[in-house]
Amino acid sequence: GGDSGAEEADATAARRLAKAAPLAADLGVRVLLETHDSHGTGADAARVVGAVGHASAGVLWDVMHTWRGGEAPQDTHRVLAPYLGYVQVKDIPSAEDTTPLPPGQGVLPLGEVVELLTRAADEEADSPRETDAGAPAADAGTGTDPVAGLGEAQNQGQEQERGPRGADAGGGWLCWEYEKRWYPQVPELPELLPGVRDHLMRLLSASA
Repeated sequence: GGDSGAEEADATAARRLAKAAPLAADLGVRVLLETHDSHGTGADAARVVGAVGHASAGVLWDVMHTWRGGEAPQDTHRVLAPYLGYVQVKDIPSAEDTTPLPPGQGVLPLGEVVELLTRAADEEADSPRETDAGAPAADAGTGTDPVAGLGEAQNQGQEQERGPRGADAGGGWLCWEYEKRWYPQVPELPELLPGVRDHLMRLLSASA
């Protein structure tokens, strides 16, 4: 973030990710660069993570920021597909008003995003996958319900609900971000969960 130029921001982000990625690998996790602030579009994030060139350095796709940056979902997905760790969905009234809404009640192209992820997952499922050791790669999902975890809120500035991978190769985890902490006037999270879960399930079913 900050006021640095694009080249300086790229260099700083790449340097930090390059240092963190081996540590993440040792722990069996990935460190993800979010499409946000100085790297708000998929092209921005892919430029940095591609320069790092480490499997444990990936991208968190925040759908709102790439859309507000003028990037079409298919363009974002095309550049981020090799690096995606998970995808963060939300909804807002307009590009100028980022007050959080339940998914489906605003302007963000969530149906298009889910369709892209599902298509990528289907294509990946049709092609053989191997780990570095040559064995088939295990799916990170833990069940057949792609939003089974919806309902376990994390109240640390960003309230996120997530479930097992519904679109494995296309983006890993699908996560609803609801930033009530920054918008105290919006409805409480628990009352929205059933409707949000139903909406995401409908999007996934429609894209299947």
